[in-house]
Amino acid sequence: MGEKITMSEKVYMKLHSKIMNLNIKPGKNISIKDICESMNVSRSPARDAIIRLEEEGLVESIPQVGTRITKIDLKTMEDERYLRHCIEYKMYIDFLENDYLKPDLEKYEKIINLQMKAIEENDFISFLEYDNKFHEILFETTNRRFIWKVITDNQAHYGRIRLLSLASMGVEHLEELVEEHKEMVGFMEKRDKDSLIEVLNKHISELVEEKFWLKDNYPDLINMDNESKEKINRLEENSFLDEIIRKQNV
Repeated sequence: MGEKITMSEKVYMKLHSKIMNLNIKPGKNISIKDICESMNVSRSPARDAIIRLEEEGLVESIPQVGTRITKIDLKTMEDERYLRHCIEYKMYIDFLENDYLKPDLEKYEKIINLQMKAIEENDFISFLEYDNKFHEILFETTNRRFIWKVITDNQAHYGRIRLLSLASMGVEHLEELVEEHKEMVGFMEKRDKDSLIEVLNKHISELVEEKFWLKDNYPDLINMDNESKEKINRLEENSFLDEIIRKQNV
């Protein structure tokens, strides 16, 4: 039998999912009382979940204000993206230098098809989940699951801005990402290191440019300096984010 999940773990997992899926907006105030009432739990598991989320950088306690979901911090996001880029770069090099390792073409094809289905259904959350799964396959193939966990445990800001980006950039952008996945698989099969690294660099670095557009269009969700705040307009009530939340609640 599997290990029983504690109530604290259940509360944490539910809150973590809602925060990472932008169901709870960055900057929104939360309280242990609200969590207890909405999830019908006692204070202890709610408090444990908040502590854990704070350790991960998803929640912050502000004196005289209370507890709130952290806004997406661009500097931290860039550090998380850089960490992932460096590790994946080395992983692909190691993969190509070991001739006995072969790309799991069946797994890659399945994930790519699921991504295309998510595009058809306008399902940004599933698309991002499959995108992560695509990259996870490499770590499974090379038996580096612990390293993948290090990456996924450190994406409190990168993960959220990726979803915001996917929801904001349109279908053509999503299709372009899938095409890059197809190219990566093809270059892995051909053992074409230079071409593979070129596509990987483009694939993971796209947010470097997009983050400035996102910052200007979602000022309430993303941390920025005062100078930038004076140059941008606030979110409209019917934002892309509201559409994401509406679809999740249907």
